[in-house]
Amino acid sequence: MANDISKQLSKTIDKINKALKEVQTGAFLSSVGNMVVPMIQGRVRRGYSVDKSEGQESKFAPLSKSYIEQRKGKAIYFKQTTSQKLSRVPNNSTTSKYFKFKQQFSSDVASATRSNLNQFGKMINDLGFRLLSKAIEVRPTTKYARELTAIHEVGNSKLPARPYLHLSVKEIIKVRQLFEKKLGSAIRSLIK
Repeated sequence: MANDISKQLSKTIDKINKALKEVQTGAFLSSVGNMVVPMIQGRVRRGYSVDKSEGQESKFAPLSKSYIEQRKGKAIYFKQTTSQKLSRVPNNSTTSKYFKFKQQFSSDVASATRSNLNQFGKMINDLGFRLLSKAIEVRPTTKYARELTAIHEVGNSKLPARPYLHLSVKEIIKVRQLFEKKLGSAIRSLIK
């Protein structure tokens, strides 16, 4: 009887070890990366930030009124060289001859009034992952997108921080469920 229990325990331990090795393979980690990247992209497109790992989702800092006007193509702002005053130039038939206004972007991509780091989709669409030895790293795939991300993650004097590369508690639960599903059968056989 003790020998049977010992054999069962040995088989279960082997199953658990095999499952643990499988979750560290590139194929499994790639499936995790393929799940995490769209989760982050979706959250950012909805306008939510996560400032630290396992943090709560919060709305991105709002855009300034002047920037919203620029995004809509209704006006441009510039500092006068002599007085350093901020001047507003409205977009009309006269001023459009002398100033280059931003073209309003498609509402399919983003909202002009809501911050979602997606005016042209450069940072969000370039989000990907790379496999490390036993982990994945989620990051922008192009150099330009990495530079933009570095600015947005920490912010500066004119731009509030809009960190987005961390996973929220809800997102971590989804990833954990993927691992539990993979390890579940081996663990369940231990309980039987």
